[in-house]
Amino acid sequence: MTTAGHPTAAQSAEEELTAALVQAFDREDALRSLAGLVLSSLEDDLPVEAVLRRLLEEGVTLLSAEGGAYVEGRSVECVGRLATTDDPAEVLGALSPDPGSEVSVHLGESGRRLSMLLGDPSEDTLRGILFCRTDGAPFSTGEVGLASTVGVAARLVRSVNRMRVEAIERARATRELEAAAWLAQSSLQRALPEVEGLGISARTVPAREAGGDFYLCETSGDLVWAVVGDVAGKGLPAATVMTKALAATRVAIARADADPDPGAVLAAVGAELFDYLAQVGLFVTAVAAVVDPTTGTLSIANAGHTPVLLAQRDACRPVPASCPPLGVLPSISPKVLTATLEEGDVLLLGSDGLVEQEDGRGRMLGQDLLCELLATLRGRDAETARRLVEAQVDTWRAGREQGDDTTLMVLVRGGSAPHLDVEPTAADVRRVGPWLAEVLETLPAAEAATLQGRFELALHEVCMNVVDHGRLPEGARISLEARIGEDDVTVTVRDRGVEVDLDAVPEPVPGQPQVRGYGVMIARQLLDVLELTREERADGVGNLWRLVVRRAAATGAGQTSTPSTEGTDA
Repeated sequence: MTTAGHPTAAQSAEEELTAALVQAFDREDALRSLAGLVLSSLEDDLPVEAVLRRLLEEGVTLLSAEGGAYVEGRSVECVGRLATTDDPAEVLGALSPDPGSEVSVHLGESGRRLSMLLGDPSEDTLRGILFCRTDGAPFSTGEVGLASTVGVAARLVRSVNRMRVEAIERARATRELEAAAWLAQSSLQRALPEVEGLGISARTVPAREAGGDFYLCETSGDLVWAVVGDVAGKGLPAATVMTKALAATRVAIARADADPDPGAVLAAVGAELFDYLAQVGLFVTAVAAVVDPTTGTLSIANAGHTPVLLAQRDACRPVPASCPPLGVLPSISPKVLTATLEEGDVLLLGSDGLVEQEDGRGRMLGQDLLCELLATLRGRDAETARRLVEAQVDTWRAGREQGDDTTLMVLVRGGSAPHLDVEPTAADVRRVGPWLAEVLETLPAAEAATLQGRFELALHEVCMNVVDHGRLPEGARISLEARIGEDDVTVTVRDRGVEVDLDAVPEPVPGQPQVRGYGVMIARQLLDVLELTREERADGVGNLWRLVVRRAAATGAGQTSTPSTEGTDA
């Protein structure tokens, strides 16, 4: 039985449950609204201060407050009328945070001032939110829950903004390190020399963090010096040591004219760098070689460096280190190994980033596998040999990120680039296709097939133009040479035929018989560049045809390449 005006216990419980459900739905709606506000503001890339002001305005509306304030340190952002003469920062600063709570909520004595502390109590910076009413009902328990939702959203904004700033800083640092590695290498390396009888090709690919790989190849009189080094470290210290090592090596080589001893050069560089290396706590592995292209005489010294491999007719063998790296001891006395390079012999000077590259199962490539590959490259030109070694390393890596700088220099007794001489006959010109296929085998199969299709017909037309119209001297041959670059592939054709003016070659006219012009038209349609110039050579004046296909055009899509410093002797 009930008494009028006095609800039963069941009715009171029902009313409390209803109020709790309403508060729960209000809180859920508030969460959705605030989450949407945060996400849309972040998508608009608004400054964090503008997002926090939006949250504050939304909180004032949700709580039917007259005003609100966001405090961070001594900075105060206000919305509406605070209805208090107290400094919001002092009000929040007088509160004690709840241990272990991300948002500590406090109600003033009147229940009309709601204060929240945000963040880790261990942080030095005061962060909080204040909402106020001058009259009316005090903040209810449900409104306290809504206010805490605003506080959680404010913490979320701060956390996301901090992560975004950190991500931007990491990306900027990564870009700066990549740029530093690229600029350091590109500014210090010089073009490789052109040497008759000795092919040279070299390339450094920096890892993400600036490292200390370096190489140089220079002539001194009739001799060719080749040096590869690796600073044991990363970042600015390694890059600084690299510049000092390169400078010291060039000075030592310049002073070695009278006695071209690679061991003495490494000893001089080590003595020059020792004090600085001891100060910064780094060392440098290095190998120095000197070659006489005329006789093939090779002298080489190794100071703790790998890989250093020599492939000759009988076998491929490593050239072991005979002393510690530079910077370990005040003075070193590297032993000098001597050998005679025969036609086709290959000398590989690399950095440990090659042999220490891991595959998908964490196994390192190692020196033995590299030596087996090099043994098969005897007789190849330097550029093709280098590319095949790099292709083997890439295959072994199986998509894993490059862990360290990789530097590779290849010297070959004989040709520097893929080369072919053909007799000025239609039968011998047919050898161009198989030769071209061998040149392109270092490229991905699909790209190589496309380039083969475009180049082979164009080269056939150019060579047959020389055969049919060049009037070559007795015994003259047509010479072809190929270069595979990062962005394009170039084939040059040299002949001693009569001068040709490509601009004067008539364009074919449909429906009219014509003797000349079709071959040039076909070549122009297949190639990105077709150029013809006259040049003076040792054997007389002749034509130089330059045929170019851009690699992005060959594959039908743009390609991105790893920044690298690369050189050949052409």
